[in-house]
Amino acid sequence: MCATQQEPSPRQPDAAPNPQWRRANKRRALAIVVLIHIALLTTVLLSRSPRPTLPKARDINVTSRQATTTLSSTKDATVTATTGTTAGTGTVAVTVGTLPDITIAQTSGSTPVQGQPVTFTITVTPGSATDLFQTIVVNFGDGTSSPPLGGASTTVSHTYNSANTYTVTATGTTAGGDTKSNSTIITITPRGVVNVTIAKDPNTATVNKNTPITFTATVTPSTGIQSYSWDYGDGNGCNGCSSQVSHAYANATGSTATFTVTVTVKTTDGNSGTGQTQVVINP
Repeated sequence: MCATQQEPSPRQPDAAPNPQWRRANKRRALAIVVLIHIALLTTVLLSRSPRPTLPKARDINVTSRQATTTLSSTKDATVTATTGTTAGTGTVAVTVGTLPDITIAQTSGSTPVQGQPVTFTITVTPGSATDLFQTIVVNFGDGTSSPPLGGASTTVSHTYNSANTYTVTATGTTAGGDTKSNSTIITITPRGVVNVTIAKDPNTATVNKNTPITFTATVTPSTGIQSYSWDYGDGNGCNGCSSQVSHAYANATGSTATFTVTVTVKTTDGNSGTGQTQVVINP
């Protein structure tokens, strides 16, 4: 028995597209074109202008619907925050206060010397400032600073222990924590050498024992002297005496004896100098 092979039925033509389906496809195509144009326009705009600083994720409180950010500006500005939901938009005006001018300079005088006080003048000019200083602190550049000095013009003194060049900075701070600073440079010169000589009276080759001898110290430079300390060389001396002293030697050696007289001078800047002379005392 032979099987009869059937001819395949001819392919039926596709049904005509649904009109609604066509419109949906057109809308999708149009939406894709629009999105492409928006993406290209966004790329161009971002390439031409700096990107705004957006709040970091840690600055956003989802529960209370609050967001914080920092605005760095020297001019008044308006900050607007818009949520991504239907909650709306909030706007706040930020007013930037202006601070007074502040300057610092060494008060006119002699060249600053190591160990001597230096006075600085701080000048505050309010002008049209809307925010005034509450405190002023001076950094002397040697690792030390002044205590708070108030918010107005003032003076402050400081003593440098080392000869060097220092940058001195005055910083004014407002009640809100805003600051403004000004600096000056000062050079401290080393201490000068203190030269000390001693004159004696009588100024003879020898002096009889128990005879008063007057010693007079001469110091160069003669300013800033703080104290004199005398050593007569026989176990006696005088601390805190003046530049002129008198002393008599009791020579019990049975022969002439030589004594060295020394005076040490200290100055107000922490410097010092020493002078010496000798006396020969008869038995």
